[in-house]
Amino acid sequence: MSVAIELTNKPLTVAEVVDLACRAPATKQGQRPEPSQISWLQAEVWALREALARAEREVRLKEALLQNAKVRAMTLRAELIKGVC
Repeated sequence: MSVAIELTNKPLTVAEVVDLACRAPATKQGQRPEPSQISWLQAEVWALREALARAEREVRLKEALLQNAKVRAMTLRAELIKGVC
C-alpha cells in the first residue's frame, strides 16, 4: 500500500509531508528517473489527487450542512421573536 493512501484517513502534518517526500525515490540532478520511479511517482500523484478529491467533497458537504444550520437557526430566531411579541 502506498504511503499516501495510508495517510489520507487523517490530516497530514508538516512532518508527515516531509517524511513522505523523503521516502520518494531520489534521482541526481539532471539524471533521468528510472521507469520504476516514474511509475511510483505517478501512483503517488494519483493517490494524492484522489485524497484531495475526497477532502474537497467532504468540505462541500460540511459547507452545505453549515449553511443549513444557519438557515435553521435564523428560522428558529424568527419563530422565537414572533412568540415573544
